[in-house]
Amino acid sequence: MVEEEVVVVVVVEEDEDDDDDDDWDEDALEETALEGFSTPLDLENGVDEYQFFTQALLAVQSRDAAWYHSLTAPLSEDQKKQLQEIYTLAEHRRNAAETKTVEQQSGYTFDNKGLITAFNFAGSTPGGN
Repeated sequence: MVEEEVVVVVVVEEDEDDDDDDDWDEDALEETALEGFSTPLDLENGVDEYQFFTQALLAVQSRDAAWYHSLTAPLSEDQKKQLQEIYTLAEHRRNAAETKTVEQQSGYTFDNKGLITAFNFAGSTPGGN
């Protein structure tokens, strides 16, 4: 048996005009399919993720109290506080969206945003049904 020695020589040529800034790959800047994928949450007037989460969790609470309890019982006091903050934020964002809708429909800009939540624009007239 004869052993042959194989020698591989690699020649690397360096371009003298190469700057260090040109070392990155331009293909890396292209958007991948996952990065280009958008959902209703990504849209300008899309679904508000805090409102969606809150509505889903409150729906579970009203439809299946036992399941809601099993979901929330293991939460620490800090986590329960954070969940309540999410509920509050969702309510604020819902009110802000309603205000914006009324402003767009009426052409009137409300200076005191808190008042609009207490006023029922679509309500029935007093004493009428």
